[in-house]
Amino acid sequence: MPGTSIGRGNLLVSMALAPTLIPTSVTAGSTAGQSFPIKGLQVNDFVRVSYSGSQNQGIGIGDARVIATDTLEITFFNVSGTDMAPAPGKYLIMLDRAEYGPLPTTAA
Repeated sequence: MPGTSIGRGNLLVSMALAPTLIPTSVTAGSTAGQSFPIKGLQVNDFVRVSYSGSQNQGIGIGDARVIATDTLEITFFNVSGTDMAPAPGKYLIMLDRAEYGPLPTTAA
């Protein structure tokens, strides 16, 4: 309900994005946070990220967050025995933006 004056944890925006990203190499047996410019992202947006194709074996997405206006950070992990880059291509991003902040601490 955009425009209400009572903060209820409502979502103002919920959308899907599919930018083309080209991640860099992740050291074998480690994690690496990599940032990407995505116009329109705001700090405190909730994001979920997945790769739209077949990811390189041993590479996964551990976390994703908006670290600054227009900047997405994805933490990739590499459980293989070889340094390698996550697959380049379309990454699917689900974005939720709360109508008001701070968010409620309970659902009651």
